[in-house]
Amino acid sequence: MAPPGKEEVEIKESVLFGKYRLERVLGNGGTATVYLATHLGLQEVRAIKRISKASEGYRQFRKEGLILKSIRHPGIPIVYDLEEDEDYGYLIEEYLEGENLFEMVKEQGPLSTARTVSIGIQICHLVHHLHSAKTNPILYLDLQPKNLLLCHDTVKLVDFGLAAFPGEEGGAAGTPGFAAPEQYAGELPDERTDIYGIGAVLYFLCEGESPRQDGTSAGLRRIRQRRLRRIIRKCLERRREKRYPSASQLETDLKRVCALPAGITGGKQGGEPFPIVVAFAGNRPGVGTTHLAVGLTAYLRDQGFLALYAEQNRSGAVRELLRNSRKSLDRFGSAAVFGLSVRPFLGENVRLDERSWQVIVKDLGVWSREADAKGKQDWDVLVEVRGGKPWNSPLGVCPSPGVVVWNFSLKSGAGRREFVCAPYFPDPFFPAGRARRFYARLSGRCGIERGGVSGRGLEGARQLVRRAGR
Repeated sequence: MAPPGKEEVEIKESVLFGKYRLERVLGNGGTATVYLATHLGLQEVRAIKRISKASEGYRQFRKEGLILKSIRHPGIPIVYDLEEDEDYGYLIEEYLEGENLFEMVKEQGPLSTARTVSIGIQICHLVHHLHSAKTNPILYLDLQPKNLLLCHDTVKLVDFGLAAFPGEEGGAAGTPGFAAPEQYAGELPDERTDIYGIGAVLYFLCEGESPRQDGTSAGLRRIRQRRLRRIIRKCLERRREKRYPSASQLETDLKRVCALPAGITGGKQGGEPFPIVVAFAGNRPGVGTTHLAVGLTAYLRDQGFLALYAEQNRSGAVRELLRNSRKSLDRFGSAAVFGLSVRPFLGENVRLDERSWQVIVKDLGVWSREADAKGKQDWDVLVEVRGGKPWNSPLGVCPSPGVVVWNFSLKSGAGRREFVCAPYFPDPFFPAGRARRFYARLSGRCGIERGGVSGRGLEGARQLVRRAGR
C-alpha cells in the first residue's frame, strides 16, 4: 500500500474553527471541494463544502446555505452552520451515506418498473415540498441522477447550487441532458422546469441514459410499461404548458402505474412489528442456499420492497463480495451491491435495529444439529433447500420448514403444497423469466404479497409450517 501523499497528510492534520477535523476529500466539483470531517466535541461526521470567496459562485453558495437552512425534510441534508475565514466560505452539513442514482444504474443497469416508480414517487414528494414552502417556494433546477442519493432506500436530494425562487433567474442552464428546454433558452424557470427534470431522471432509471434533446419518442418506445411511458412523455414535453402543472399531480399518476408494497399491515404474534423474516437453510453443503436467498432478496428489491439479505453463517461470502466490489458498511451494518442491501455475519451477539426493513432474508447456510439444539428460531418462515440431483439426499433436516425447495431439480414434490421446484438461473442479483415466476410463488408462500406484507399472508405461511411438521 502506497504511503499517504503530502496533501492527504495535511488534510488529516487540519482542524477548522477549532472543532472540525478534516478526514479526507469526498469530491471536487467546479469551484467547490467537499470534505469528510469529524466534529471533535460530538464525535459525529459532517460534510463540509468549501468555496473560494474570489469565485464567481460564492454569492450563490451563500444563498444555497440559507435555502437549505430554511428547509426541514428527511430527504434533504441538515445544514448545521455557515462559516467563513479570510479566503473561503464553508457550509457544514449532514454527511449522507449512500450512492447516487447515476452510480447505481451504471453498476446494475436499468431498474425495474416498480423500483423506478418507487424512487420517482419519493422525488416527487421532495420537489412538492420545495415548491410548496410557505414563505418562499423553491425551484431546484438541477434534477439529475448525480444529485439524488439512495441512502438506505430513502432518496436524498443534494447540491442546491442552482436553486432559485420563482421569478428569479435560474443562473446556469443545469446539467446537459437533464435541463429543460427553457433553461437552455434563458427563459425564467417555474415549477414545470423541475417537472421536466423529474421526467429526465425517470427516463434515465428506465434506460440507463439521458433523454434525447431532439425529440424523445424513439427512446420512449423502449419503455415497456405503457402508463409509465405516457407519464415520462408528458414530463418531457418541450412546451412546458403541456407538462404536469405540479409534482403532486405527477406523484398521483405514478402511484397508479403498478402495485407497490402498500406498507406494513397487521403484526406478528404477541403484537411485535414487522419486518417479516424468511430464513433459508440447506440440508447439505452445495445445494445453492445462498444463491436462492440472494435471489429472493433481489426479486423483492425489484418489486419495490425494503429487503435485506442477512448472512447468518460463517462462510464469509458477503465480506468477500464487499472486498471485490470495494464497498464498506454503513451505520446500519449493511452495504448496497448491485442495488441489493446485504449484511455480513457480524457475530451471534450483535443486535442491530431492523425495524426499517419490510423483509429480512436470513441465510443460515447448512442446517446444523448445534442450531437445532439451541432452539433459537428468530424467523417467521423457514425455507429448507434440498438438492435435486440423484446423488443429493432427499431427506430434510430442518424442524418444520414452511417451504421446501428442490434446487436444480426435476422432482415434482409429489403435489404437496409446501414443496417448490427452483429453476436454474445464473445470476441471483438479477432474477428474470422463470426465476422471477419462481420467486413470485415462493414469496406468496412466505406471506409476502404484491401489495405489501400482510398478517393474513403470514398466517397462511404459518399454516404451511404446521402442515409440514405433521
